[in-house]
Amino acid sequence: AAMLLPFSRISMSDKIVITIGVFLNLVMQIVFVVIVLLDMTDSPYTQDTVADMLKWRVETGHNRANIDVSTGETLLEKMCNQTLWTWEGGEYTTMSEYLNGDVPGVYLSSIAIILWVLGIMCEIRSAYEQSLALLNIPRIQREDEVGLQREEDGFRVSGMSMRAKVLCFVGLCLPRMVTAVFLGIVGCKYLAQTADLADIVLNALALAFVVEVDELMAGVLLSSKIQAILGELHPISA
Repeated sequence: AAMLLPFSRISMSDKIVITIGVFLNLVMQIVFVVIVLLDMTDSPYTQDTVADMLKWRVETGHNRANIDVSTGETLLEKMCNQTLWTWEGGEYTTMSEYLNGDVPGVYLSSIAIILWVLGIMCEIRSAYEQSLALLNIPRIQREDEVGLQREEDGFRVSGMSMRAKVLCFVGLCLPRMVTAVFLGIVGCKYLAQTADLADIVLNALALAFVVEVDELMAGVLLSSKIQAILGELHPISA
């Protein structure tokens, strides 16, 4: 829809709405990347965390003072039997399921990352093909001449000025490709650092949802007129 901005057939109100939608989509994706990169891509098991776990094992887990008099189990034995309801017990359960589950976490994480990379590659390819199509649109002097033509079987983009091509590439295609690349990198790191099996699936779905934000924006913000034009618009071949 953003490639329709240069044409005089599109009303000013629709142009404003499309511009706002493109801006909001870009801002939300950038904010998501920044938040995940700064707050959610660090390993939950840092050197300090591991040191604290080892200290707890030596000083607390094996301590005779913490033996359950009814079962004779130490805290460490309870944790290994996954009957210890503490933070340490929860972390042990998470790590045990990741390493020794029916589907080990490394396999599930690898599958999620592969699917995520494939999705990002599709997005990058779509942006690349959009750029090639933009390049191959015939050049005209003014969009109000014959830029967007109404034909019997729909609409056809017959030309764009060089200025409009440059603006569409800089404001649409280039940000789309750059954002997709950063989303791909941050998303892979995010999935790789997720230890809980259920969270791996949920995080992968959340990442896929972020990529589809532009489609949601279009469905909510675009007028019925613009949606009708897009539905009848002939494909722009690269």
